[in-house]
Amino acid sequence: MSCPSNVLDMSTDAGVRTAVVTWSSTPSATDNVDSLTASDISCVDGSGNSAMSGDTFNLGNTTVTCTVS
Repeated sequence: MSCPSNVLDMSTDAGVRTAVVTWSSTPSATDNVDSLTASDISCVDGSGNSAMSGDTFNLGNTTVTCTVS
C-alpha cells in the first residue's frame, strides 16, 4: 500500500478553527493476486469518520488510517 506523505502545516483564515486539507498522492494498493482499485481502499480518522483529500479537518493533529479490503 502506498500512502501520501504527512501534511505538516496548514493555515486557516482568522477566526476559523478548521482547514481544508489536500494531499498530493491518492492512496493506492497492489498485490500479486487481486486487481485493486481506489474503491477497495478506505481511509478514516481517529474517530472512524471517512477521511479523503479535500475534506475539512479541525485544528490540531489528525491521524488518517487507510486500509484495503
